[in-house]
Amino acid sequence: MKLLFAPMEGLTGYTYRNLHHTCFGGVDAYYTPFISAGQDFKFQNKERADYSPLNNKTIIDDGIQVIPQVMTNNAEAFCWAVMKLSESGYREVNLNLGCPSATVVSRGKGAGFLRNTDALDLFFEEAFDGLSKAGNTDTSITVKTRIGVSDPSEAGDIIRVYNRYPISGVIIHPRVMKQAYEGTPDIDCFAACLEESRHPVCYNGDIRTAGDYEWISKKFGDRIYAVMMGRGLIADPALAREIRGGERLGRGALMAYTDKLYAGYKELFGSDVNVLHKMKEIWTYEGRSFEGSEPYVHRILVSKRVDDYENAVRRLFDECRIKASGEHSDAWKYDIYR
Repeated sequence: MKLLFAPMEGLTGYTYRNLHHTCFGGVDAYYTPFISAGQDFKFQNKERADYSPLNNKTIIDDGIQVIPQVMTNNAEAFCWAVMKLSESGYREVNLNLGCPSATVVSRGKGAGFLRNTDALDLFFEEAFDGLSKAGNTDTSITVKTRIGVSDPSEAGDIIRVYNRYPISGVIIHPRVMKQAYEGTPDIDCFAACLEESRHPVCYNGDIRTAGDYEWISKKFGDRIYAVMMGRGLIADPALAREIRGGERLGRGALMAYTDKLYAGYKELFGSDVNVLHKMKEIWTYEGRSFEGSEPYVHRILVSKRVDDYENAVRRLFDECRIKASGEHSDAWKYDIYR
């Protein structure tokens, strides 16, 4: 079964992706943070840099997929984005219909687009018609989705919209938009969506241990084509490797990886403020791989200067142990992301 690395805006850019692949691997495809396709038909410079094949060469040369993800509710802009990305050599583009961020959904994008299934239906009709007229029938279009806006009962109508179009795969995060990342994944609703969908389905949501992956893979077997991981893989960057039967996360490997990531961001950003901001975001997840790390992570997060940050990180590595490998809990009552 394929293992996919979900995009996280601001965190999993090309610097992170390349280093993760080099140090840990185990992932079959990395998805880019969303590229915003608007009516101005322009990509931002940072978006072009992130999907540039040159900046993803380490991954691509090893035969691992990098899949651009597009955020839009405009069919014409989506077609334009797909055409531009296909010119750069990409043969799959993912449409983000899952982001629950308030700034995104307030503009009717991401999971906010799920509010109006008639508009969503028209979007796909116009998008696939536009791609066909442009002669682009080779690029696979996949969708990352929630199961609704406020209630799982909305899921059936959403899946039936997808069923009407030649979508190559549907990545389902079984929470509604209003939950964001609170509560627990609705496994029963996911199972119903799996039965309803005419397209290949990928599971996404709260895979934070090898035991979680094992539970999902046994429950759904070959009825799903992939499992997507996000925050769990940032917290434990060796998770995909462990699932594949490789070595689990170790202190030395994580220290070397974090130091290289820190150096990579220094080279990319230059500014200490930007580097510290990025590393603090990473540590809000990575810190959870250690036992008793809360006061140490707090020191990292309140550091104002690079020497304060470096000292706080060294103290964490010196004084905290990596947690033992976690098992799956059928209750799915995790508080790691809250």
